[in-house]
Amino acid sequence: MRGFSTFLAVALTLFTLSACEDLTVPNLNGGAIEQVQSNATRVDMQTAVQGLHASSRLWFDWYVRLGGHIGREGYALDAVNQEFVNPLLTGTLDPSRFYVTFMYNGRFSTIRLANEVLNGVEATDAFSEQEKEVLRGFAKLVQGHEFLTAISVFDESGLPIDVNRPPDSEDLAPVESKAAVYSHIESLLGQAINHFNAGGGSVPFTLIPGWAGFNSPGGLASIASALLARAQVYSDNWSGALSSLAGSFVDPTGDLSSGVYHSFSTASGDTPNLLFDPNRERSHGHETAVADAQSRANGQPDLRLTGKQVISDLRTILGIDVMYQFTVYSGPTDHGPIIKNEELVLLRAEANLGMGNAGAALADINAVRTASGGLEPIDMAAWMGMSDSERLDELLYNKRYSLMWEGTHRWADMRHYGRLGELPRALPAHIVWPYFPLPSNECIKRSPEPPGCAVPAPVP
Repeated sequence: MRGFSTFLAVALTLFTLSACEDLTVPNLNGGAIEQVQSNATRVDMQTAVQGLHASSRLWFDWYVRLGGHIGREGYALDAVNQEFVNPLLTGTLDPSRFYVTFMYNGRFSTIRLANEVLNGVEATDAFSEQEKEVLRGFAKLVQGHEFLTAISVFDESGLPIDVNRPPDSEDLAPVESKAAVYSHIESLLGQAINHFNAGGGSVPFTLIPGWAGFNSPGGLASIASALLARAQVYSDNWSGALSSLAGSFVDPTGDLSSGVYHSFSTASGDTPNLLFDPNRERSHGHETAVADAQSRANGQPDLRLTGKQVISDLRTILGIDVMYQFTVYSGPTDHGPIIKNEELVLLRAEANLGMGNAGAALADINAVRTASGGLEPIDMAAWMGMSDSERLDELLYNKRYSLMWEGTHRWADMRHYGRLGELPRALPAHIVWPYFPLPSNECIKRSPEPPGCAVPAPVP
């Protein structure tokens, strides 16, 4: 992804949108942001799009590690850093520390870059109106994803959403409620779909390899619909999710791994996928994933377990015994999932369960169980004899193994259904955090501080 570094390097100085003293930093590398703001050329906009892709993957490894660590998909243990245990598993969170700021700053830097693109689209004559619609749609698609990623971490803390303001503005964007954030996400992604539908037949910029197969306005609209469905499921908007999934790329008989991904490389000036951790320096599989895995007909465990986690040497790190190695990412150039078909099939099952359509839900669950897990399908009579709670158990089991070490999925799912208390603790003193507080630099200039600045109580 060469060519975006100037735009990204400058824009990253602008990521904290409301709380720092002065975020106006001179562009020492070539003026890419200014070029986007004032009659941008097609090359300028291509550079900005590449910058959005690059910024969106910023700290993807931390997002997966920290979300998976707290959601007990695995352990993000570093033998030289006590903070992975205290305070992440014990003690009290510090809103000024990396584990909070890394989950926040990267998302808002990308949102700001997308606002620069949106502002620049209105100030250029290098594109037709249809092409401008695709650019508007792409910027809002990226923003919807970034807000959705952030709210999965900060949840009840809320987020600022009215952030298209000058970086040195003293008029701070208010912190809005979780419900308002989800409403904003739905609005952004709905607008993106409308822009793409008005965008003609081609995309006026080049997408990264991880987005291959979606290089058309219709393809981009299907991504926006997929992300919209995820947001609607987390908002219990079951009928809305089913409608959005109908416009997505969901296909229970297709390749379950198809979807959109962050791209990484080892090329000079680019970034490798740091979740590839062959020496187990920071990523360790969780023993309960092995214990909880269902068995195939031959007695061997779920293929999703054996494909993502293998036994390794026993180590004791900061008082925690770990012996499993993640193999989700097999090399430094492996893509990182944004959203994939396998998740969409399970989201459709989840929405149907929420609607009381148990039979329809089973068809999708069985599609994933058999194709991805190598498990036997569940018999319809047995399924209908289950309680609602048992059917939800099965859905969450499949989401756990299908999406393992790909994001905050397990943490968010268990929180969504009030099950955080069921997450395992390796030691009696360990705790589970329900969500993160806002970082301290979002709070120090606000009086009174928003409720989201308070550290939440751990789950008993």
